[in-house]
Amino acid sequence: MDWSSVVWIGGGCGAGKSTVARALAYRLDLRLYPVDAYTYAHLARANPVDQPWMSRVAEMDYTELHVKPDVDTRVEHFRRYAVEQFGLVLADLAASGNGPTIVVEGPSLFPELVAPLMPTPGHGLWLLPTPEFTRSSLRRRAEPAPVEESEELRRARERRYERDERLTSQIADAADDAGLSTIVVDGRLTVEASVDEVIRHFGTLLDRGCVDGAERSRVRRAENAVVNRQLEAFTATLPTEVAAGRTFDYVCECDRLGCEERVSLSLAAYGDNAGAMADGH
Repeated sequence: MDWSSVVWIGGGCGAGKSTVARALAYRLDLRLYPVDAYTYAHLARANPVDQPWMSRVAEMDYTELHVKPDVDTRVEHFRRYAVEQFGLVLADLAASGNGPTIVVEGPSLFPELVAPLMPTPGHGLWLLPTPEFTRSSLRRRAEPAPVEESEELRRARERRYERDERLTSQIADAADDAGLSTIVVDGRLTVEASVDEVIRHFGTLLDRGCVDGAERSRVRRAENAVVNRQLEAFTATLPTEVAAGRTFDYVCECDRLGCEERVSLSLAAYGDNAGAMADGH
């Protein structure tokens, strides 16, 4: 694997990594690898020998994972999962073949995992949300949970915020120790300004985009297929009344270089349409 063709965007949960990475990849016609979009696929591939904790997680329900554990336990669980999943991430990247630069993003990309693979310190960047921004961002997501609302669930969400704040602090310390670049995210910058700042950081590492519209279309279609499989697995965990009628954003699969359009479709509509295409594209 030519790791010089990979750039890494890590950082705390709720920092806007996915939003920035998507905008960056779409604007410059780069490949995108969002680690979280492979959650269910990686759990399916995990085995008790190489990924003992992930294999155990695959057998646990929402309450066991998110409601019962205290903050310390949730931090430990997240870090163990990240270490095991990283091997699967590297296998995916190694199998991706030659092509445009790959933007890899996710909260599990701890500096100590990524740094040994980076040809230069400039190949990585970590976004560090303030505690206030983390809470604001995660609350806006309003992600459905496969359990009924309760005081216990509300306490679990509070522990999630505390876990994420602690992980962000650990990421900041690790990046500082390794001499790696970070950006503090407090909401003062727009998405566009944040993307511009990230582009300035990576510089010429982002010059290798899709060579033409046909390649761009193939790349985006492959990325949508990954997202669709993740969404199918996720909605299968939800009560029928919660999952019914939900729509999700897919990237436009047209052949226009630099296209940043998103298409809102249900899972069924994505399958029926055999892809996603913005109006007029």
